[in-house]
Amino acid sequence: MPPIDYSYIDKGNFTGNRNEDEAKTIIIPLKASAMNSCTPEQNDTFHLVGTKPIIDNKDITHHILLFGCNEQDSSGLELFYTSNLRQYEAGMSVVGQEYLNIPPRVSNISFRSRCYSACTEIMFPKGVFITRAGYNKLEIHRGNKKIRDNTHEEEYTYDKPVFYEFDHPIKVYPGDEIRTTCTYSSLLSNETIFFGEGTSDEMCYGFITYYPAQNIALSYCTTWKTVEKCKRYMPQFGGIIDGCKWKDFLSGGNEYIGFMMIELAMHCDTSCSSNCTEKVRNLREHECLHGDLGDFMIFKLQRKYPSISLIKDCFRENKSDNVKAYSFCLFLSLALMYFS
Repeated sequence: MPPIDYSYIDKGNFTGNRNEDEAKTIIIPLKASAMNSCTPEQNDTFHLVGTKPIIDNKDITHHILLFGCNEQDSSGLELFYTSNLRQYEAGMSVVGQEYLNIPPRVSNISFRSRCYSACTEIMFPKGVFITRAGYNKLEIHRGNKKIRDNTHEEEYTYDKPVFYEFDHPIKVYPGDEIRTTCTYSSLLSNETIFFGEGTSDEMCYGFITYYPAQNIALSYCTTWKTVEKCKRYMPQFGGIIDGCKWKDFLSGGNEYIGFMMIELAMHCDTSCSSNCTEKVRNLREHECLHGDLGDFMIFKLQRKYPSISLIKDCFRENKSDNVKAYSFCLFLSLALMYFS
């Protein structure tokens, strides 16, 4: 995607009296393939109180993103704001799973995610009230007990997403868990479906509107498998996950990555030999390569270093060999017990 040229944004289109009944229209630039836009800076303080989509061509509109190839339309978004400030400012948080691997032609497969208690303690230090939630199945857990379902959409429809509004806002305390479940059917697909932003991909997000808004560094409380985004980006965690300084590990100057590539080149080919799996097992002893965190690191690195995927693939094969060896030993032990 080419860089976005923000000079095409015509801020002169923000005209009219600044009151709750007057809409301000953002004109989408024709030369940009994607853009982020915001209201121009004002000297006064306003609250955004509503939005109204202007959809001229629904075939190129995806959420609030506008896509077009050699097409022109008049789509946009009207923003309604007021100088009559509300008692509270609202915020929005996103929860969900960012790792999806949906095999073809299965009738039912679920992926789950947790916004863990350590994260909500930092994100909502004094608690918040949820007024609106949407998409997929969202639950609030306190300790080992489920408090309630926020949403439970039996069948999500892309063209008609459902948002649930709560006249009696739901209190979320610091330390509560927000759990997300997304269930899919791929009976009509002949290919594996992954997480992504394209219409042929899938997502697993839940959107929560709450008050009062929190002064936090990150509004996302999502996971990649079990790897928590809040622990990666919230400054309170210091950029350390289970002893792994993940940013340092992914940096280009990490000597361990070079060491891994040399080991793989020397001992592994396209298959997973016994020598290769032994080396891979040793390499994954690094604190940044354990479990789901290790898979996440490899996922991030494999675009630049394609052969590094062997550390994941051959490690799995090695675990399979361990299971076979364990099963044989168990069978032998039972046989000895039976015949003794």
